[in-house]
Amino acid sequence: MMDTNVKSLIYVSRTVLPFMVDQNSVHVLNIGSTAGAGAYAKGAVYCASKAAVKTISDGIEALQAEDIANAVVYCTNQPRRVQISDITVMANQQATNNMKHKVTT
Repeated sequence: MMDTNVKSLIYVSRTVLPFMVDQNSVHVLNIGSTAGAGAYAKGAVYCASKAAVKTISDGIEALQAEDIANAVVYCTNQPRRVQISDITVMANQQATNNMKHKVTT
């Protein structure tokens, strides 16, 4: 599970992202799970692997203001039968609430 969910994400991202940045074409979509928010009985490894996917993804996102607006428009345009209970949009140049200082290179 760690090989599939974590190592493959790292290896593919490390290989592909430099080319995407050079071409100014950076759209990264990683599929996570609510299991990454907390562990449950007999699911510790799976939950840990999904938490790793979220953490890795948080570190490589590259967003612009219109990306946030697009996420809001997407949510508001869903049919009434769709409930979006959580959406996280973060820019990679913005420090999070648990960071004291972010160094950019």
